[in-house]
Amino acid sequence: MVAEPDSLDSLPAEQQAEVLLRRWQKDGDLEALDRLMRDQIGQLRLRILNQGPGGLSASLGATDAANEVVVKLLDQDSVPKFVNPAAMRGYLWRCARNLLIDRLRAKRGENLRLDGTAFRGSEELLAVSGGQAERDRAELNDALYLAMNLLSDSDREVLEFSYLQEMSVKETAEELGIAPEAVKMRLVRARRRLAERLAQWRELVEGASS
Repeated sequence: MVAEPDSLDSLPAEQQAEVLLRRWQKDGDLEALDRLMRDQIGQLRLRILNQGPGGLSASLGATDAANEVVVKLLDQDSVPKFVNPAAMRGYLWRCARNLLIDRLRAKRGENLRLDGTAFRGSEELLAVSGGQAERDRAELNDALYLAMNLLSDSDREVLEFSYLQEMSVKETAEELGIAPEAVKMRLVRARRRLAERLAQWRELVEGASS
């Protein structure tokens, strides 16, 4: 087992992944889970972009073995090729969503934090968080599902009540047992964090299709 380092970045990639996974499984560290998943989806992205007629291109080479780990983790023997950037983007969002589901279920049998495949009010929630625009329904759902499930419980629940369940500030305050003004403050903070999470993932996923 790898000891906890002073600086995670000083470790080789495989050991970084081990430490991040342990932090998630042991402590429920969502930041560790987010970084681990972005690293893994980033590796999958590289494999897609660099595959040639025989598989991986020479620019990656055989030393990039971590890509094989990601593909196996996502239950794929090989990665597909895409005719347009939108198709690749949708595939990566869905892979990230499925990977998150696996991680949540694997952690002591934890249930999904949000298990809906369609979100009422999702367009409004994405709009106020600075999220996806001009995307199809499946991609919007995958992006929102991913970002919402990677938020803290307190951020996620206030967004869920206010936007997905379309509750008023007063109703949300009653549900949470806090003052309406506290709900408003939590909403501001939660929307900002959701926007930051979506921006990080958009940079990763859409960078693959640019």
